[in-house]
Order: sequence, then C-alpha cells, then structure tokens
Amino acid sequence: MRREENGVLTVPLTVAGLELWAHLDTGNSRSLILPDKFLEELPLEEGSRRTGRGMRASGPVQFIIARLDGVVSLGKYRFERPEVRFDEKIVAPNVGYVLLKGLAVTIDQEHLRLALRPSRPVAQEKSGD
Repeated sequence: MRREENGVLTVPLTVAGLELWAHLDTGNSRSLILPDKFLEELPLEEGSRRTGRGMRASGPVQFIIARLDGVVSLGKYRFERPEVRFDEKIVAPNVGYVLLKGLAVTIDQEHLRLALRPSRPVAQEKSGD
C-alpha cells in the first residue's frame, strides 16, 4: 500500500496482467472502475461492451461497461472475468463493493499495511456417518 500526495491510500492491483495502483472504495457499488485510457489496452469479452449513464455530484457522466476477458488480482484474491466500467472522468482505478463484499478489510495507515481476509467463515463439509 502507498499514500498518494493528496493523502489517498492506494493498493496494488493486477488487471489482466497490467499492474496498477487503485483506490479502495466501499461506496462504489460496482466492481471496478478504470480510467477510459485502459479501454483499448485490456482484453474484453467480445460483444460485452455497452454504454451507460450515471449522475455524480458534479453532474451527469457517461461510461462504457464491459466484461474483462481475464483476471483481477487484489493480494491473494482473484476475480475471474469481472464487469469493468471505463470512465473518462476518473484518474485512478477504483475497486468497489462487488469485489470487496466477501472480504474483511483492515488498514494500518501508520505502517501502510493492508490485510484482507474472508469476512464469512468457510462452510466445512460434513463427514458422512
């Protein structure tokens, strides 16, 4: 993890082999938002691209949504073929709720450390008696 000049903490993220630094944003109800400059660099599932519209405090926004033909890795956690939004107005990748929802996130700001672990216990198989 590192702290940007503006004080925002970012984490290393790998998107289809591309290494990036991303904001963790639990207020983002989607999985992953990327600056639109990555639209042509990343492998996308054929036929999955569509446009969308939204509203921000700063006004309306248009974006492109597509399914990644690859894997997103955050620490040891891998997310196969997530939906990605490409946005012309953001400057840094943004990891949202859909990727984080099954994880407990602990941040040590003083030492710039991040711990991720499953937020729910994994069900154990019952033995057949």
